[in-house]
Amino acid sequence: MQHVDHNNTCLPNPLKNFVVQPQFFIIIKMRGKELSPQQRDQIIGAHLSGAKGRVIAEKLDIPIQTIYDTIKRFKETGTPHSTPRPGRPKSLSTRTKRLLHHETIRHCFTSLGNITAEVNSQLNTTFHTNTIRKYIHESGLASCTARKKSLLTERHRFAWLTWCQEKQNWDEEWKQIVWSDESRFALFQSDGRVRVWRRVGEQYNANCIQPTLKFGGGSVMF
Repeated sequence: MQHVDHNNTCLPNPLKNFVVQPQFFIIIKMRGKELSPQQRDQIIGAHLSGAKGRVIAEKLDIPIQTIYDTIKRFKETGTPHSTPRPGRPKSLSTRTKRLLHHETIRHCFTSLGNITAEVNSQLNTTFHTNTIRKYIHESGLASCTARKKSLLTERHRFAWLTWCQEKQNWDEEWKQIVWSDESRFALFQSDGRVRVWRRVGEQYNANCIQPTLKFGGGSVMF
């Protein structure tokens, strides 16, 4: 076979000696869209009515192999619906999660790192802090900033209320007060932020607050 160029000159066909080499292809079967519960019920309903699998596939526009698989599952298990697929097993057992919950409440001011270290020490495991945090959150606890509340007796509360009532109408009097800008160092406990593990709405529970004393329990001014 020859072909002719624009000048009508006969040239050899460049495809004459071209040989097609055999190719190997890998066919990857992609997972299709899963049937809805309604579609599965329609397939079984049509099957029980006596319809053939090919007819059901044409009517519902579903691959015929899917029709046969659904009918087969129904015959073997009594239901056309897929069984729940098992996921990754839980890292902690129910008993261990309950123990973790109780220990977190018992030591609610303990940091996440210390809780994780204690759990790994008792169970001889190597759980990451993220895993422990996830199970603590699942139990309804969260790490929140502890509310500060003065450690007052009834006598203290009455005295504070009386003092506030006496000065509630002060205006010019406050201008006579000298406010110190010196640095204060607390002796009783740190003034820094303290976090506590608690549930929502427990911010003022007695075991979730950070107790404070008058003037911070004593301090030194510099």
